[in-house]
Amino acid sequence: MFKLFSVLFVLLSSLSVQVYAVGGGSLVKGATVSEIEPMWSASGGDGFIVSVTGGSGKCANERIVFPLSAAYVDNNSNAAHGRLYAAALTSLAADMKVDIYNDINGSLTASEGACSQANYMTLKK
Repeated sequence: MFKLFSVLFVLLSSLSVQVYAVGGGSLVKGATVSEIEPMWSASGGDGFIVSVTGGSGKCANERIVFPLSAAYVDNNSNAAHGRLYAAALTSLAADMKVDIYNDINGSLTASEGACSQANYMTLKK
């Protein structure tokens, strides 16, 4: 048990609680991550999907896609995407609230696909 808390502490302290993006459209605020699943190439690209419950916003109580193609930091999208995945896992394990954003098409509605291009996440207790 101590080992789990040590790992969570290291993850939380290294994340600085915000994972990169420029800003953009809010998808959901104050939600809880209830499930994380991989998105393989056969299903339309590399990435992962989080299911959120509660919160407010156009993607509240929805599945939100974090495709690799939407992550970017100094041309190193694999590293940025890995940090987003680590943040999602941390929020699930530590039961933290999340705010999730779409910096690419933040003005879209959920029915127009806004929940399919997430690229920014903040964690909060």
